[in-house]
Amino acid sequence: MKPKFNYIPIKLICNEDAPKNSNLFKRSDFFKYAFSIKRDHMVGCATDDLNRDSSLDIWKEISPRDGRYEFELAVQLPFFLPRHGDADEYAVTIGNMEYVVSNRHCEVFLDGKPDEYFLAHYLSREGLAEKLKTKLNQVIMAKSLVIAKFVAEAASASDAVEASFADWIAILNRDLPTLITAMRYHLDEDSYEVPECNDIGKFCPIYVLCQGTEIGKPLRFAAHVAACQIQPFCKFSCDISTIEAFCAGTTDIDMPKVLLDRATLLLRSGELSLACILACMACETFLTDCIRQELLGRGLTKSKEKDAFNDLTFSQMLNLLSYFLLDMTDQTTKTTVGRINALRKLRNDIVHNGRWLGVDSQQAVKDGIAALKGIRNKIGAQPEATPDGDSAAASSPPVS
Repeated sequence: MKPKFNYIPIKLICNEDAPKNSNLFKRSDFFKYAFSIKRDHMVGCATDDLNRDSSLDIWKEISPRDGRYEFELAVQLPFFLPRHGDADEYAVTIGNMEYVVSNRHCEVFLDGKPDEYFLAHYLSREGLAEKLKTKLNQVIMAKSLVIAKFVAEAASASDAVEASFADWIAILNRDLPTLITAMRYHLDEDSYEVPECNDIGKFCPIYVLCQGTEIGKPLRFAAHVAACQIQPFCKFSCDISTIEAFCAGTTDIDMPKVLLDRATLLLRSGELSLACILACMACETFLTDCIRQELLGRGLTKSKEKDAFNDLTFSQMLNLLSYFLLDMTDQTTKTTVGRINALRKLRNDIVHNGRWLGVDSQQAVKDGIAALKGIRNKIGAQPEATPDGDSAAASSPPVS
């Protein structure tokens, strides 16, 4: 039976009955106040000739407290995070960072104020309109806000932001994707209702509060202009039929590239274990093809090809790559192979021991993926092996 559809008037846009955590609300100024946001004002990437301090002039009167500023960053995700039980607000600690999640913040538009909106908690919307002696015009849910605090020692707020903002974004990019993965893993029912957010700085507007001797007005940051972009910034130039053939599975695909692209995306998403596994799959596929071409050039027949690759392990293939296809007297190449081998060992620990990679493994996975891309480019740029099998590669210690 086909489902029937009908127009449904939407009346309930927020859960007003969810419990209010008073202690949690006291821990962030984003809960204590409603903040006016100018719709046409945003701080983002700018040209070098713009004056840094004029961009942040709304904080120029704020002095540091004991030499320090406290900044609250509220990341506006493009989707809702799940509730914790019946609670729409809750706090999660990852390492030394506390993240407060709010699913009931909204953008409040009031009569007579067309150029601004107020970032406020949903339960405060009517009180806000009453205080400003106007009427509610429109309320748009802000999806989920994830709020974190950072402390910076600096002579001015501008100095603090310039010195530390990139580091704060790096911490958010490290922790929030992992938080999302953990929530998805622990949902009450098996579900994919929590999407990925692969790059916090690129796709999420970030509200920033500055507090020193007083609380400053908030700024809406776009760490990357794509957070509020109005047009694409990347392109593909191949014929549309090439895209269609890829989707239909009717074209030859560079499978290692497909796997590496996905591994890179997962790396940026903080899903290090899956990134490591896919990168190693890409490496094994690539090594198999390289060794096959080398052996065929040395006279391997098609009938013997299957036997030649039966039971050939990842480490053995990496040894063959080192011995026959690379110049291991070159220190850079040696380091590159070592990083791929480190990635292989992490993959074995995941697959055979059930290890889940934490942030302490992030650099190793990142280096391994970069090394694999470098090897692919290096071998792809080399001339074909000579018929007699001469190779410039020097001997190297075997991979354990």
